[in-house]
Amino acid sequence: MRICALLIGLIFFSLAGPAESAVEAFEDSVAPAELEASAPDAPGPFGRFVTRLGLVWDSPTWDVYVPAYTWHNRWMYDRSDWSKYNENPWGLGFGKSMFDEAGDWHSLYAIGFMDSYNKFEPMVGYGFLKNWYIGNEGGRNSDSDALRLGLGYTVGVTARENYDYIPLPLPLPMFGVEYKKVGVQAVYIPGTYGNGNVLFTWLHWELPE
Repeated sequence: MRICALLIGLIFFSLAGPAESAVEAFEDSVAPAELEASAPDAPGPFGRFVTRLGLVWDSPTWDVYVPAYTWHNRWMYDRSDWSKYNENPWGLGFGKSMFDEAGDWHSLYAIGFMDSYNKFEPMVGYGFLKNWYIGNEGGRNSDSDALRLGLGYTVGVTARENYDYIPLPLPLPMFGVEYKKVGVQAVYIPGTYGNGNVLFTWLHWELPE
C-alpha cells in the first residue's frame, strides 16, 4: 500500500515542469485562454501537448475526485462471474484543471481506489473533455449556468495487485456530465467476454479558488 501511494506521488509530481511564463501569468490573474495564447509555440503535436500539461499544472484550480461505482458490463459477463467482483471502488483523488479558450476541459489527476478484486489501485494521468454547453454558453467554464456534456479521453498510468503493481499504460475513452463546479465523470475499460468491459465512474468537484 505504501509503495502504491509513493508511486502516485512520484508520477504526479514528475509531471510538473518549468513553465516560468505560465507561473507569472497566473500570478497576475491572467485567464487560461489568454495565457495559452501568449505561451511560446512548441514544435509538433507532442510539444504542444507538453506545453498544455505545463499550463494545467500551473492552474490555480484544484479538483477532488470521489470514486462512485464500478459497473461490469452485464452483456459481457456470466452472472456467476460479475457477481463476485467488487463494484464499490472506495477511494479518493485530487488534481488540477483548466478550461481553454473553446471551453474544453483539461486536467491532471491522481486517484486511489479499490479495484474489482477489492485491492488498492492507483491511477494518474491527463484527462481531456470536449464540452458541449446546453443553455447559457456565456462563460464556457465552471461558472457558466449551462449544463456541460463532455466527451474525450484520458492517458496515464495505473498499477494492479494481480499484475504485481507493474505500471501499465492507460489510454481510455472518457465522458462527463457537469453543472458549474460539480458533476459525474467516467471512463470505459474495453475488453473481451469475461474480461475488461468495465465502466468506472466518479464524482468530480472543482474547489473554490
